[in-house]
Amino acid sequence: MIFRYELIQAGFVDELGNKHLTYGIKAIDKNGKTIEAIENIYTDVKQAEKLIELCNEEKVELVHFRDVIEDSISE
Repeated sequence: MIFRYELIQAGFVDELGNKHLTYGIKAIDKNGKTIEAIENIYTDVKQAEKLIELCNEEKVELVHFRDVIEDSISE
């Protein structure tokens, strides 16, 4: 099955009341249904967009999705 990966934006407020944005990635099937989503991966939108672009270009299979993210954040 072919998936498309897209950006997820979320926010949270820390214990000091400061607002923060975080970014994640979701896998979307051909019907637009979210199959899997991983939130709060990055605090930098450019890093998230770079990984999404790579996943879409390389047509990363869903079974490898979490491994690709783990490799990306451990670099």
